[in-house]
Amino acid sequence: MTSILENFIKAISDKYKISLNEAFEILSMFSILGRPLDEIYKEYWVAGTNDGGIDGIYIDEDTGNVHIFQSKNSKQLKQKDIQKFKSDYKNFFESGNTSNIEINEKIQAFIDEIKDFGEKGRILKPILYFCYSGENTDPPNAKIFKKFAKLVGNPPFFIKDSVLLIENLKSLQGIQRSSIVEFSFHPVSSEIYPGEQAIFSFYTQQIKAANFRISAIELCKLIDEEKSKNGTIDTLFSENIRGYLKVNKTNKKILETLLDSSKRSFFPFLNNGLTFICENMQIPAQPQVNIFLLSVKNPLIVNGQQTARMIYKIYTEKGEKTLDKVYLTVRAYETKENRLIDMITEATNTQTTINFRDQMSNKHFNHWARIMFASKKVTYIAKRGEILNPNPLEGELSESVANDTVLKFWYATYHEDPHTAKTSKSRVLESIFLATKEENPSLAKLFSGNPNSPVYSQLYNAYQIYKLVLEKRKIIESKKQTDLEYIFHADELICYGIYKKLQKKKKLKNLSSINIESLYEEVRSIINEVVKEEKVNLGEVYAHSKYFKSEGILEDYKLKAGIK
Repeated sequence: MTSILENFIKAISDKYKISLNEAFEILSMFSILGRPLDEIYKEYWVAGTNDGGIDGIYIDEDTGNVHIFQSKNSKQLKQKDIQKFKSDYKNFFESGNTSNIEINEKIQAFIDEIKDFGEKGRILKPILYFCYSGENTDPPNAKIFKKFAKLVGNPPFFIKDSVLLIENLKSLQGIQRSSIVEFSFHPVSSEIYPGEQAIFSFYTQQIKAANFRISAIELCKLIDEEKSKNGTIDTLFSENIRGYLKVNKTNKKILETLLDSSKRSFFPFLNNGLTFICENMQIPAQPQVNIFLLSVKNPLIVNGQQTARMIYKIYTEKGEKTLDKVYLTVRAYETKENRLIDMITEATNTQTTINFRDQMSNKHFNHWARIMFASKKVTYIAKRGEILNPNPLEGELSESVANDTVLKFWYATYHEDPHTAKTSKSRVLESIFLATKEENPSLAKLFSGNPNSPVYSQLYNAYQIYKLVLEKRKIIESKKQTDLEYIFHADELICYGIYKKLQKKKKLKNLSSINIESLYEEVRSIINEVVKEEKVNLGEVYAHSKYFKSEGILEDYKLKAGIK
């Protein structure tokens, strides 16, 4: 286990030319967040001095969660380090730095962003992670770990050791099914009319469908079969709109119900069950010696992944007896029709929080965008909780980007709306999601899934602009240029400005890092002048976090840049 972790740390250190301790900080965030390494390195990791004891921050706009990290590349868990981390969190994020500790511009930008959310009435939920490279089971680590693990704190606090970090990394790998899986369900007979078939089946639009009830143990047998044939259970969920979300709020409730002997018999009434699609399904017309069998070929769970994984977790950790008399409902469809798969997936995924990135993760434009980025040797990640390349050391560490980031900066550039891109990524994703359903006419042709759409090259161009802007920001950050602190709020506007200049020069078809870089300083100098003027106009009430989210920032920039 240690050697695996060391390999990852070394690979990250080599990639970014940073120390092993700094590489561990990035690895910890990558393992837990499942965001691309490049994005973590450039946007969420807090490098250098005066970091206030905070190594990284990620604000999830969809859930309202603020993930705050402190990492120690040490085999030993120290109580004083944990207590200091908690104290630093309270000082900066609850008390507003009443201790007057000097902090760098990046930490200040995060604090300003969180403050801005609060002033707008948005409740954010902090989650603290203390990560280290030892193991919680090793004495004396175990004693300290148990002490803090027992605390039910607010905010939630987690200690992640090397074992948990590696387990997370494994779950981020996207693996395709290599062997055929055939399985026969034993639908539970009706208990109202004993001995009667309890399968509701129908056939419409060339789609065969069946609804029935199975035991939880039988689901675990299917998962065992998947693991036996393909070496992993992840392939059973490959058509799901997102990856496994670990033990989140909903999953905790599932576990609580299943582990409570007085509640588990009510499970079918409290849970939406599972939805399968499969290549072939044989529905019984009559019993085989009083046994009804329903066979499926290559089943995939498109809804109910969290339920299935929680049940399987209990099965592997507690044994079959814990799941005795636990049943769940199943809907199964025999179809290869992608459009139906999309419709089923969207309609049935309602039990846990679904954001627009989840809902469009399987949309066809993402397939073509993935191919476009792959041709440029970039991994395009479309699904939350999943890294596409089966070998992160070879794939993820080369170059990768999440599709919601690409779409956000496409919206800022080609859609010419940096204000919305800055203010609300959710609004951007909603607009594009509606376009995939032909409910947003202005964007429908671009995102219809047509392989000849110009949007794929536009997405890659937007990514190239975004990448250079972040690289420039990292340089400014390392030089500690305090007169340019607004740079942490200006990514979307700078990308827009560069795009407009490239458009005017007709350089978008032959985009290169050279012609993007040549325009960067021009755009930044314009923004610098705009910010100076606004500071004079507003005086002490001026704040970067507010100005760059205001509608006026775009108009001010266009006026100064001479854009009509």
